[in-house]
Amino acid sequence: MTFKFFLFINFFLGILLIPKQLCAQETEAPASGEPENVTDAFQESFFEALKQKGIENYELALAALNKAE
Repeated sequence: MTFKFFLFINFFLGILLIPKQLCAQETEAPASGEPENVTDAFQESFFEALKQKGIENYELALAALNKAE
């Protein structure tokens, strides 16, 4: 009788404790490295500005950044 009682107690404790362990972490959507509201035209202008800045053509870099706005 004690063995059945032991199984009975373990079964109900398992029902109560295991779901808490499984749900202990919050699930979040994986964060992408890129915002959703960025358009292709903005990206092209922005990277063009970076390219022009890299070759030290600052006037064209500023013009590309103004276009990106």
